Amino acid sequence: MVVAGYANFTKSGSLGETMTDAPMTSPCIQVCAVDARTGWCLGCGRTLPEIAGWSGYSEAERGAVMETLPARMDELRALAKLGPVEAP
Repeated sequence: MVVAGYANFTKSGSLGETMTDAPMTSPCIQVCAVDARTGWCLGCGRTLPEIAGWSGYSEAERGAVMETLPARMDELRALAKLGPVEAP
């Protein structure tokens, strides 16, 4: 399911057991390419360490990163790293 441009995933443990029923919000849109200048993913705006640690972050930690992403994506657009945003 995609809500406001962000996908929601269920966090799963080993052997397919669910660790929690609460969805884990992720900004990933499966466009994984990192800009060399900023170190930000061109798809979601996160850094490689943020991407790697995402599933281990608390909801508060994920929320803090999510708050930074719109500004990062705006900066990537200003640097002409992304195409224009299309209207829905």
